Amino acid sequence: MPLPVSPLLLVALAAGLLGATAAVLSLRSLQRRRVTAGGGWFVVGIVFAMLAGAASLLAFGTVGYRNLTHETSAATVTFQRTGPDRFVATLERPGDEPRIFEVAGDAFVVEAQILKWHPAAAALGLRTGYALERLTSRYDAVADERSRPRTVVDLDTDRRVDAFDAIRRWPQLAPWVDATYGSGTYAPMLDGARYDVRVSTSGLLLRPLRP
Repeated sequence: MPLPVSPLLLVALAAGLLGATAAVLSLRSLQRRRVTAGGGWFVVGIVFAMLAGAASLLAFGTVGYRNLTHETSAATVTFQRTGPDRFVATLERPGDEPRIFEVAGDAFVVEAQILKWHPAAAALGLRTGYALERLTSRYDAVADERSRPRTVVDLDTDRRVDAFDAIRRWPQLAPWVDATYGSGTYAPMLDGARYDVRVSTSGLLLRPLRP
């Protein structure tokens, strides 16, 4: 996997070097029995180490998220009927190979994760981003929804580190983030139907391209 190009990596590198320098100064002070100075440099080193870790986590965690500045097309989905409530779906995303899979149901649901960063984080190169998460199926009747087989397709195959999950686990990252939320939308599956999956800062929508 190629390394993400992000100013945050420079921040992480600089913080790491400063943290290592502080650790060396702490050891030298302790060797000279300057306990107060050694303890102070140790605390400084810990702070820079935490900053380096947070910046690295955000830099690598946003790999797989696509920058979002306005409404854009995230993917197109085409359906071909193969039987009662059975379809073959072809999902195409810009720059990726088409994915083909079977879907059971009356309608399909697309879900995505959206990250909006604080202006301070935006100054370091982070932009509002999105990642398509999954495509699932649903039935029109509640009884069918409870008893008949459904389909769940993982669309999030690019990321090894998930910033969305990291932000929930690390409250220290909260000041960097303006909003994190999931968005989903659904539409009926019809033979020959083609949909444009659109994403904006307010969420997802499906636009029919071929009824």
